[in-house]
Amino acid sequence: MQTYSIIAQCPHTKALGVATVSDRRAIGAFSMAIRPEIGGCVIQGVLNPLYQGWILAELARGLTPDEAILAIRLRDQKHAHRQILAISADGIATVRTGRNAPSRSADYIGQGFAVAGSGLRDIRPVEEIVRSFNQTIETTLPLGNRLLGALEMAQLSGGGIKGEPQSAALLIWRTVDAPATDLRVDCHRDSVSELRRLYDIHVAFRNQNPALFSTQLSAGRADHAAE
Repeated sequence: MQTYSIIAQCPHTKALGVATVSDRRAIGAFSMAIRPEIGGCVIQGVLNPLYQGWILAELARGLTPDEAILAIRLRDQKHAHRQILAISADGIATVRTGRNAPSRSADYIGQGFAVAGSGLRDIRPVEEIVRSFNQTIETTLPLGNRLLGALEMAQLSGGGIKGEPQSAALLIWRTVDAPATDLRVDCHRDSVSELRRLYDIHVAFRNQNPALFSTQLSAGRADHAAE
């Protein structure tokens, strides 16, 4: 199964976000999680739907992302088959790829973000995610746009996921009240393009109805209302 993901923090709003695409159906249902003021994680390779809760619990105890992953690995008999991305509330990101993770896996740790791919035909999608996200690091683009733009460039790289089934998801949290963005495409022939279409509708609706999302608008950050 081919999957690639990015987990990141927005340097302006401090929102945490995850974007992923896979040739599994409904990848967003069981591979990713964010807890505001705690951190977030993505699991790839051999999946375990309980894993996200375990990682977040360790982050909540005050462990760093690296320490949280290590703590889980010590009691996880299949940790060598997994690829784990994690980020703390203060934007420290990491990724660990097990030695028995699906063949042709790749990962990268950047400033405030991490990228990983497993079961890849080639590593160009991971390289394109890194390049695209780094290119926007000094901009004021909303985090959702940056994450989706990175996935779009990965899909155009020549090693992107093609055909059906495929799925994609985008999850962003800024406050404890509610996710700023929580979008999934569970099965589609072009899941990233469909996710972009849904995101654009989501942003337009938020901009037209700011009162509905007022609990997530902090002072001085209204320009990032549509993360």
